[in-house]
Amino acid sequence: MIRFRRVLAVLTVIVLTGSGMTGCALGGNESPSQSEETSPGYDATALPPSFSSKDIQQHKNLNDEHSLSWYRYDIVSDRLVRVHFTMGNPECYGVRAVVNEETNTVRIALHEGTLPGSPAHCSLFAAMASLLLTTQNPIGTRSIVPGD
Repeated sequence: MIRFRRVLAVLTVIVLTGSGMTGCALGGNESPSQSEETSPGYDATALPPSFSSKDIQQHKNLNDEHSLSWYRYDIVSDRLVRVHFTMGNPECYGVRAVVNEETNTVRIALHEGTLPGSPAHCSLFAAMASLLLTTQNPIGTRSIVPGD
């Protein structure tokens, strides 16, 4: 299991490094986060988008959980934020989010673990994924940061 996590960590670094260089080369957003002030397309009255092809469903009943870093977020509407991350094989692994809202900050922590009933042996690869999360209060000008 430890060897698998090391390989997954190396794959994650490779994928994130490659996607970071591609974003810079193509003139992508170099800032890891956006806010109402920096996103000219932000519309607090926008309706939620349809399900993104990279959106996954949260799983609450994971085994052998560990923290998972996210590398980007998009403010979708007044109370919706999409976080982007790299995870293990979705046939074997699931992700859940913990959102803590404070006056000036929205903290989002991700946890990855094995799915109940997942195969004993899974293909080892990293998958780009996202979660669409709903906040209890409007995001407004609050910062969105990684949680604990």
